[in-house]
Amino acid sequence: MKPKAKNGSGLHAYLESLGVLSGTHEDIQAARKAYWKKRKRELAQDKREREHSFIVWLTDIQLRSVAEAAHDYGVSRTAFIKRSALSVAEKKRYVVNSVLVAELTTLLRLNYTALERVFDTCTLPEDVGIAVIERIEYLEQEILRIASQNKSSAE
Repeated sequence: MKPKAKNGSGLHAYLESLGVLSGTHEDIQAARKAYWKKRKRELAQDKREREHSFIVWLTDIQLRSVAEAAHDYGVSRTAFIKRSALSVAEKKRYVVNSVLVAELTTLLRLNYTALERVFDTCTLPEDVGIAVIERIEYLEQEILRIASQNKSSAE
């Protein structure tokens, strides 16, 4: 069962305006191909009007360096270059490796839990334990704050 075509806009309207809907399968396929070629060209022109692109020339060594750094952060080379440039331009630190942030958060929480156990067994003075636990909580909040700031600014 075929889905109903939308009348009045898009591909169906284009095919109808050409009068190929009652034609052969080959005629319809050729018209569809022409429509999508035209549509993709229009979308590319719109994007060029809204956004800007740059060509960056890199030596083999520079390319390898960028590719390795991008791989380490888990992003494409293009995304790495874009995010790095924006972080410098906006004077923000660049933290994109969400896996690393999650690992750091987990490690801080494990330390927090271990300190709570030590604190509960009375092997650590109460004031020292509270100070250390508060410091770990502060570090965790700072890591999450920096990660969320940079995630939203790097997009």
